[in-house]
Amino acid sequence: MRQCRNLHVQIPIKPKGNNTFENIRKAEHALSKKGILFDTGVDLSLGKIRAIDWELDWSLEGAKPNAVLMFLKKENIKAIVKCRARKL
Repeated sequence: MRQCRNLHVQIPIKPKGNNTFENIRKAEHALSKKGILFDTGVDLSLGKIRAIDWELDWSLEGAKPNAVLMFLKKENIKAIVKCRARKL
């Protein structure tokens, strides 16, 4: 099976636990301090942030997608991971 090169990681925001907005941003900052950078975005609904999106695609620098996913697992941050087909 071929490895996906365009991973979309959606991290739902929760009011308590490890998926708080602050924890997710701390995790993102910790990765950037290690030189791991990628595109990010937010999922808005009625003006409220519902999820943080990380794009582990061509924009990913400093690590492989699996390393980022393992970091999330280690931090006990729950995420939804989808492989996106590359559009030509």
